[in-house]
Amino acid sequence: MDIRPSLLSFIFAGSSKWRLNYTFPELVLELDTRTIKLNPEQVLETHIQKGWIWSSLTLKTLDQNFQFKGMLNTQAEQFQAEIRNDAEFLRNKRNAEQIKETLKPYLREYHNFIQQNIYLSHRLSKLFRSDLSQRSKAPVEQFNSLIQRDSSFAFEPPLQNLFEQLQQFIELPVEANYAIDAKNKRFVESELKVFKQFFDQVESTPLTDEQRISSIIFEDRNLLVAAAGSGKTSTIVGKVGYALLTGLYKPEEILVLAFNKNAGDELSERINLRLKDILTQFTTRVEALNFHKFGVKVIGKATGKSPSVSNDAGKPQSLLNRIIQQLIETDPDFQAKYLLFKTAYLRPPLSPFAFKTQNEWEKAHRRSFDRFKDGFETYQGEIVKSHGEKAIANWLYSQGIPYQYEISYEHDTANENHRQYRPDFYLPEISLYLEHYAVDQTGKPPAHFGQKYLDDMKWKSGIHQQYKTDLITTTFHEFITGSIFRKLEQELKSRGQVFRPRSLAEINAKAQSIYEHDANELYVSFLSHYKSNQANIASLLTRPSLNLRESLFLQLFSKVYQQYDQLLKSSKEHDFDDLLIESAQLINENRYKSPFKLIIVDEFQDTSQARARLILSLLNQVPEAKLFCVGDDWQAIYRFAGSDISIFTQFEKVFGYTKQTQLTQTFRSNQGIANVASGFIQKNKSQLQKVVNAVDKTSSKVVEISFLTKTQEIHEYLMKTIMEINNANSGSDKKKSIYILGRYRHHKPNLDSIRPFLRNCSVEFKTIHSSKGLQADYVILLGLNTGSSAFPSEKEDDPLINLVLPQPETHAYAEERRLFYVALTRAKEKVFLIGERNSVFLEELTKDPSRKEFIHIPQDENTSINHDIPEKWRCPKCNQGRMWKRTGPYGEFMACSNYSKCGYTKSLRRKV
Repeated sequence: MDIRPSLLSFIFAGSSKWRLNYTFPELVLELDTRTIKLNPEQVLETHIQKGWIWSSLTLKTLDQNFQFKGMLNTQAEQFQAEIRNDAEFLRNKRNAEQIKETLKPYLREYHNFIQQNIYLSHRLSKLFRSDLSQRSKAPVEQFNSLIQRDSSFAFEPPLQNLFEQLQQFIELPVEANYAIDAKNKRFVESELKVFKQFFDQVESTPLTDEQRISSIIFEDRNLLVAAAGSGKTSTIVGKVGYALLTGLYKPEEILVLAFNKNAGDELSERINLRLKDILTQFTTRVEALNFHKFGVKVIGKATGKSPSVSNDAGKPQSLLNRIIQQLIETDPDFQAKYLLFKTAYLRPPLSPFAFKTQNEWEKAHRRSFDRFKDGFETYQGEIVKSHGEKAIANWLYSQGIPYQYEISYEHDTANENHRQYRPDFYLPEISLYLEHYAVDQTGKPPAHFGQKYLDDMKWKSGIHQQYKTDLITTTFHEFITGSIFRKLEQELKSRGQVFRPRSLAEINAKAQSIYEHDANELYVSFLSHYKSNQANIASLLTRPSLNLRESLFLQLFSKVYQQYDQLLKSSKEHDFDDLLIESAQLINENRYKSPFKLIIVDEFQDTSQARARLILSLLNQVPEAKLFCVGDDWQAIYRFAGSDISIFTQFEKVFGYTKQTQLTQTFRSNQGIANVASGFIQKNKSQLQKVVNAVDKTSSKVVEISFLTKTQEIHEYLMKTIMEINNANSGSDKKKSIYILGRYRHHKPNLDSIRPFLRNCSVEFKTIHSSKGLQADYVILLGLNTGSSAFPSEKEDDPLINLVLPQPETHAYAEERRLFYVALTRAKEKVFLIGERNSVFLEELTKDPSRKEFIHIPQDENTSINHDIPEKWRCPKCNQGRMWKRTGPYGEFMACSNYSKCGYTKSLRRKV
């Protein structure tokens, strides 16, 4: 830019002789005889005094001012803008260079951190980020602001890239930092190559890529989700070996915790055997302990006295039984409430109001029947049609009140619209009839029952009015609120009924005779959760939403627990939960100093709240300690022992930022079994989702379902199936193994007659719980039935446990589904499932079209559908017979015309 005054400016603007020449970055001023050279930064201020055409421009420097008259207005404005912009540019450039020098040490620091030959954990990165951010945040923000205005101020490409990483590192949370994630991936890839030989040889077969990666990653909190038969123990061995080999930890700094003593001993032996060559460099071994043994060590170390553990600690059932029996004998209030709970509320009542359709209700109601019964068996031995009727019958029996169930009414009532009336109960000593109705507090039945139900109620009432017979009614609402028994007592006593209460021993004998489960088992499970979750009985009892069953049980448990706690304290003994709770407290109080920097927990899906608090106490005391937990939430089957699956499924919420890895390759089950099992368990969306890939790709017809309920049929099927497996393996050097699994011990079949003929296979019965961690070539699962010994069991998923769970499970039969998954995944080659057609689990499997390829149902193949019978009336069990209405001693029902072979019936009565 070269500006001089024009002739006109001399005449009209009074301009003197001057010249202003500006070529960045030099400004040359010529005034009269003087020539002055400046750079834009020396011009501190420019001022324009505008006229109509010409302006007077003043430049201010540090020591003097320069004035230029007669400059065109446009020239003055253009010059002013350029000189200001260029001055700012030079100032920014100089500032940028200064900031660059300030930033270079931080860039080197960040570079050195990111290039370390270690896995950068979240905590380490967070600490470094916090420190570096505090020191470098201001210059980073200043420099970023400058390069946003002018990219020419940026570093050369390599350093600029590093600066951008640094900027992201201090601005974003560590878990969102791609540079750290990328660095850790490169580190893992490098370690896989460096330690290839170790991972190839540490176990009898080379570890998989998933196992190796899980062994190398050392995040602060690590969760390994391992499919059944995927080699989680080998991964633990690999993890410990890698930690020792790389010098990350010494044996005495590693704590391996197992669920129980046997698991701890086996894990300790496996680690020290497979890593014996590495451990020769050290003077100590790696010790694997169960949680309770570790608790004993902590308490002994902290207090100087090893705690005394109750003989009943492992199995508190016997102690609780003694306490309950003592309370029954000495506390009349306890005895009365215990008897009421046992006779009427042992099982949670099924509400018809919880269902939208009649079909849904009938299906669920039928599934709740006692096993092999078309209803519920009472202490007196008859089969009644609802929970409510059973409760009434058992209450009458326990009070020694004679009654008759559904006998014909004393007057003839049969007409073209109604069969002969059979009231629910008749009490002969006071000539009283009793009807129990499925209605709410307003007297209305569920909408899906329809108008006919109300009409029948009115008709029955009219009959009693017509013949002037005495009738009282009870309702479902009265049953669930508990007012039903106060009402019955008042009504019966007002009519002169004599009460002759039976002894508890007599009632217990009757309960056992109908295979009713032991009420006291519920106390054991509740006790473990109560202590582990540090619940408070007073708080539980004041919950506004408690129903009668919950309130009744809590009142009973309160007295049982008080006695239990006093017995332990008076004998100065600990139960297993006490060991966990006290050891965690001692660690939190720093009375025990933890030497452990790597904590490994096996079977983590079985962890309780007390175990979790113990782990947290160790981590809080040693902030740099790492946690590596291994397990499979699909196999969490010990809720009855206090386990809380939410600790696993919400691991990060409990322990902080977590790196989750998976073992998805199973070496046990074939692909067909894996698909059936994993598809089934993942219907519960609360379970962690994963895809299981089997080494054995066999998939066709590997799960066989047989619908059998009669004892003789099941026995014959077992004999036939076992002999077929035995014969098919003839000539093989290795015997095939068969597990017969049952939900309960009483499912164990008698196989004595066949054992002498088994040359090529071995057969062993186990409960599903005891089979956990084991495998067999073939699995035969018995007892997929409904009723009192059902699988899925209502007892094990009793909603009372939810009172002491931080986060109760909402999916139906959640624990039982996991138990079924465990049973399926014990098998390598084939699974045989035996049960009823209306089994919840079998129905789900057979109705899933995505599993059709893997499932084989011989009976369906051998039974064609009789299309001559309309589908509406066709038997849903055998597809051959026609359903006909029949009348029996307990009312109307539908029966298959092929009953002698099929045996299918369906009640037409609707009860609660």
